[in-house]
Amino acid sequence: MTTTVNLAAEYLLLVLDDKKGGFVRDLTTVNFTVAAAEIVELIARHQLVFVEGPKGTKVLARGEVEPSDEFFAQIIEAVEGKTYDQAISALVGPFSSRPGPVRSLRSYELQHLVEAGILRERHIKLLGLIPLTRYPEGDASTEIDLRARVRAALGGAEPDDRTRALIALLYASRSLTAVFPRLEAKPMKRRARQIAERSWEDDGLAMALAEYFSYMTQLSAATMV
Repeated sequence: MTTTVNLAAEYLLLVLDDKKGGFVRDLTTVNFTVAAAEIVELIARHQLVFVEGPKGTKVLARGEVEPSDEFFAQIIEAVEGKTYDQAISALVGPFSSRPGPVRSLRSYELQHLVEAGILRERHIKLLGLIPLTRYPEGDASTEIDLRARVRAALGGAEPDDRTRALIALLYASRSLTAVFPRLEAKPMKRRARQIAERSWEDDGLAMALAEYFSYMTQLSAATMV
């Protein structure tokens, strides 16, 4: 049975190895992309907007629609009044959405997927010493539909806005070849770039995705120095 999940969870499903339950991308990239996906999701829902900030900057503010649950309300509280870069920094750090230990936003999204039965949680010890948690596939139907939707768009089908946003995040985070290793890389990236760079009717979505592309480009350049 296919379950509807948010954009960040869709990204996590794609960058997880279905059998081993580990990530096919480094955790730094995963954390940044999860944070960006949450911002994009909330802007698409009109729960977050960009407004004029000090000295001509753009900052995030509450939108006209109230957050749909406590999890999103906590995210909005964490980023309200911040520039895009500040918001990403706030969301990749420790995040508290429930009573108990403070965890990462990534871990909350993974827990939601486990609770929905889409993923399973498995605890192992690397070399018999280092505790690790893996998230192998549970109910595969959600990811099967998700991959089919993204693959169709990469193959030339017209994507809806949600699929467009996900492909833009995959492209900006350089995750496409890791997620779809059997697709020919050059035409896949070319098509993803066309999708990502197409104009958006929603100025907030356009800004959020453009800011993330710029953010990841700067981050990549910094790590190569």
